[in-house]
Amino acid sequence: MDSKKILLIEPNPYHTDGLPGIVKYFSDLQYMVDIYIQDKLLVDNGFFLYPRPINLYGYNFSEIRSLLSSTSVSEYDFVFFYSMEFTANGSICNILQHLGFMPASKYGILGIYHTTTHIDYFADHSIAKEGRLFCISDFQINNYPINSLAPIFFGNNYTSALDNKNTIICIGGAFDEEMLTDALRKISYKKKLGIPRVHLYGGRWQYGKKTIKRRIIAKVKLSIAWSIIYSKILYLLINMFISDKKIDRMMRFYYAETYIIKNGYVSFGRLFSELEKSKYILVLINPHSEDHKHYMSITTSGIRQIILGFNKIPIIHTLVAEKYGFDENNSIIFDDTNLSEVLLSINNDEENYKNKILALRHLYERIYSSSLHNLKMAIDNIIVKYSSV
Repeated sequence: MDSKKILLIEPNPYHTDGLPGIVKYFSDLQYMVDIYIQDKLLVDNGFFLYPRPINLYGYNFSEIRSLLSSTSVSEYDFVFFYSMEFTANGSICNILQHLGFMPASKYGILGIYHTTTHIDYFADHSIAKEGRLFCISDFQINNYPINSLAPIFFGNNYTSALDNKNTIICIGGAFDEEMLTDALRKISYKKKLGIPRVHLYGGRWQYGKKTIKRRIIAKVKLSIAWSIIYSKILYLLINMFISDKKIDRMMRFYYAETYIIKNGYVSFGRLFSELEKSKYILVLINPHSEDHKHYMSITTSGIRQIILGFNKIPIIHTLVAEKYGFDENNSIIFDDTNLSEVLLSINNDEENYKNKILALRHLYERIYSSSLHNLKMAIDNIIVKYSSV
């Protein structure tokens, strides 16, 4: 009997963090998977923790038409596009329109639209009606004839992280730093000594005019704060004329900065290692921000998959939690006004932490089971239709 095979390809020069989850689903369905990513991604990609040998190949995007028009494509049951849309020269493009043909696998293609409104933009309704398209989360479906397929497996072993330090990590391009600095500046610098620092990895900082203005003011106040720290004489002199409250306000600017540790973009190896050592993931998606509104309706932030895959308790806005399927049983919830109080309330209550971790793991299992079912049903229905022709 011929083995079942999938050609999995990512057209973008990123997104490899989601590929292990897709490979795992197909492996569960007894498919062999050949994975193609752009050459530049071979050195550092999302398979860092994957527990089994994989068939991973590099390709040059300029040769993607040649790759997918090869006669060897007919050996695969499906070609699976992890991204139906890709970015080229600053524009969003459709992979099938770019190819100009349908890859000649046995049963055609499957794929994920990361932004569901692109189905309309690229007029891919017929493929959607055939059951060939997926999104990442249920909230993205928005009456499209598609199902969710959440790539939440990264290859790491489940751990409770009870022995880990109280480390808070924030990851990706979807975070509003102003939400965090506002919260930190509401906390007395003396109380800040009891909360863990926040480690930011990667992403685009969402700086508004308000933040830029504050940073200029902060530089002036920081110089005064540093003088207070390093000069006892100056401190005593200033303390004679400036109240403790005013000194406290100046110190808040300093500590708001020192409690945010910006690491920039790091390798998957380092990022995954830091995740495994952490206890919490801070989600700074602002549900009221124009910059983030797509994360609440048509696009799923990758932070959801990381939370579920690494089983790390999210500290998350109540509106975002509701949209992404989290609740107070598996998360730490804040609203528009109380992030500072929530950060101060984080403690080492092992029983409460353990209960949330277990609840989060149950959510992972439900989403994984649902996604696997959605993929299996799509494949079975397509094969049945092909067999009846």
